[in-house]
Amino acid sequence: MHLPIPSILLFFSAVLAEECYTRSYGSNCATKDEVQTVKDLYCQYHYSHPTLDFLEFHVGDQGKQNVYVGQIGEFESKEGCDGAFENIIRCHGQRNGGSWTYQGVSLNVNYCDW
Repeated sequence: MHLPIPSILLFFSAVLAEECYTRSYGSNCATKDEVQTVKDLYCQYHYSHPTLDFLEFHVGDQGKQNVYVGQIGEFESKEGCDGAFENIIRCHGQRNGGSWTYQGVSLNVNYCDW
């Protein structure tokens, strides 16, 4: 099977779009379910609005855990935001968060305190 070069490049660009942060096991980390809840809320209302600074979402028992989300560029759809966020959620349990960058859009999610 032979794929044209542009198809191969597109495949690798999409595969390499997310990266887990190097820091792990931070303090006051949100659970994976809490991060999923933030994803649903964030992507519903913010997918087409870049942030000027990280947005802070208070989650968990009495809002003691925080999830921080920063975005540069605009997703074309909520589904694009959902997919990028899901890629970052794969880092949960191993790292404090991650980033996703592709075609002029960058999403950063940190689910532990700075």
